Amino acid sequence: MIKHKFIFVDDEENVLKSLERLFQNEGYEIYTASSGQEALKLLDEHEFSLILSDYRMPELNGIDFLKLAKEKSPNTIRMILTGFADVDVAISAINEGEVYKFVEKPWNGENLKVQIKRAVEHYELVKERKELLEKVKKQNEELKEWNINLEKKVEEKTVELKKAYEKLELKVKELEGRDKILQSLLTINAFEDILNLILEVILDIVKFDNIVIYVADKEQKLMSPKIGYLIKNSKKVRLGEKIKNFPTLPIPKLDKDKLVSSVDEYKINKINEYSYLIPIEKENICLGVILIDNSKIKKAVEKDKLKIVAGYASLTALAINDYLVTSNLPDMHDKINEILGEFK
Repeated sequence: MIKHKFIFVDDEENVLKSLERLFQNEGYEIYTASSGQEALKLLDEHEFSLILSDYRMPELNGIDFLKLAKEKSPNTIRMILTGFADVDVAISAINEGEVYKFVEKPWNGENLKVQIKRAVEHYELVKERKELLEKVKKQNEELKEWNINLEKKVEEKTVELKKAYEKLELKVKELEGRDKILQSLLTINAFEDILNLILEVILDIVKFDNIVIYVADKEQKLMSPKIGYLIKNSKKVRLGEKIKNFPTLPIPKLDKDKLVSSVDEYKINKINEYSYLIPIEKENICLGVILIDNSKIKKAVEKDKLKIVAGYASLTALAINDYLVTSNLPDMHDKINEILGEFK
């Protein structure tokens, strides 16, 4: 298991101590630096998974430091601490690829832990993808050698290696798709654009006759078809009703006993050999459902590809949850103003 090393960079000692306290029991190895130059020296000595740097520092500001850090350690996740006045600068740096994400001061400790955890997951994902690509490269070299030196045996080995290559290639595409979606979730994008990206990623790996993403509304009384390959043939349905000729949608509180079948650890509602409903759930709350259907072409959906779609359902749940949280912000703002008004 990777022992992740972090480096926190800030010219204010109290900020560094606060960050150290926040993460001291999280299982990470923490380093601190009071300037960009000091941090660059540490980068020469250690491999860091993540850098969290303040923006406003003397001599070398956070953006310029992270540009230099990228040259030394391109795989390290780079995040920046910034005040409200510097948000535009931070967003610009994100769009230019210099910074992975910005954290606005003052930060919320628990939210920062979640953001750091997601960044670490992204780091591990990229690392795993590179290792898989190296493995694919090695498999290709082995395949070439067999083609040159063998006849019958090479044919048998070719079949074996081709299957292994296709499996690895599918895994690489899956990881690349997850990476694209995670990147989109960590940047500023419209909800519909994120759903569209998720659909594009799924269809790049698996081709379906019909695929529709249904999203529950805030009260979870209706499921609305947000985006799909044949969405024009789909309609808004009430939870407990049916989608066309398909069985009743899962109710918001998922009851595992009522699911038609399971494929390994994924909860997949099998309609028939060609059609499935995949719940989009977070913490046992149904946020939506992905409908996939191959009834027209009569082609069964492969088990491993079902797993892939179910895996993307978990990322879809993150997107929907973030959207619901963001949608509630205006109401929260009005409530705060109402409470503050009572004290005037």
